[in-house]
Amino acid sequence: AMPSQEFCDSEVFRVQCQSDEVIFIQSAMYGRERLNRCMKQHFGYECTRDVTVVLDAMCSGRRLCNVKILSETFAPILPCHNDLKSYLEVSYKCIKGE
Repeated sequence: AMPSQEFCDSEVFRVQCQSDEVIFIQSAMYGRERLNRCMKQHFGYECTRDVTVVLDAMCSGRRLCNVKILSETFAPILPCHNDLKSYLEVSYKCIKGE
């Protein structure tokens, strides 16, 4: 399994598997959990939502996937304050296609 990776707002989550493999999204969380390269300052509260089902629909079963991380994509399920940047943390792997 790949370690989870973080994608800041406006960055692109891009996966390309081998020709005989497809993407399997293990987990995807959107919001803010802790300080990292996307968050230089802590605002005192955390807010995160499981968006695995969203990334799964966009990427799972495909060999290639590009998702630009835009707050609009996740807005309907995100309770974070608008002024605070959120990021996507995703864990995935390439698995042999059937």
